[in-house]
Amino acid sequence: MSDEELTRRSWPGERPGLTPAPGPAEDGSRLAHGWIVPALALAVLALVVLQLVNIGDRASSPPPPRVDSPDGRPAPLVPAPPAAAPVVTVRGEGFTIQRPRSWEAFDSAGATVVAPARTAPIGVYVYASRRRDLGLARMAASAANTMRAAAPGARITRPAPVRVAGLDGLRVTSSLGGSRRAITVVAAGANRFAIDVRASRSASAEQQRQAAAVAASFRPR
Repeated sequence: MSDEELTRRSWPGERPGLTPAPGPAEDGSRLAHGWIVPALALAVLALVVLQLVNIGDRASSPPPPRVDSPDGRPAPLVPAPPAAAPVVTVRGEGFTIQRPRSWEAFDSAGATVVAPARTAPIGVYVYASRRRDLGLARMAASAANTMRAAAPGARITRPAPVRVAGLDGLRVTSSLGGSRRAITVVAAGANRFAIDVRASRSASAEQQRQAAAVAASFRPR
């Protein structure tokens, strides 16, 4: 075969019978391909190690400091609810009522009385009778008359409907010179009740709150 034929069968710019050597661009592509894969693998490994370190730090971090109470004892993480004041159940004629342990219960003029003391400026008086013929309206009118006789000139409200221990009732209130009174009448079967809360101007706010709780604890039986 002549040199002319070899030249015609070769690619342009190639020498006959020789494999062309790679150029600079091809060498760079092979080098880039050779380091990209290991670099990606190292990056993934670094991320995994970083996540493990963060998890370990969270697990080994100490709990938040606990603040001690003023008396030196460790304060609870969750505040305990305030303890309910101890009470004593008082049983009357056809009803029960509860009083604080520091209060007294005694009978006076046909009523069961709950008060801080016999001479206290506040008290809860419960009257009970078996009078099936007495309706709530008549009982409320009698309560208003009692208030007028006890405190002439007092401001007396009209009977207002209320619910007492799941029962319908009526309430009449009076006020005069800082003294207040509220009589609630209730009917339960053949039994009739009047819950009379009396507070003079010298009764403290705490005593008034306790008297309201005593009256609210009334239950017919």
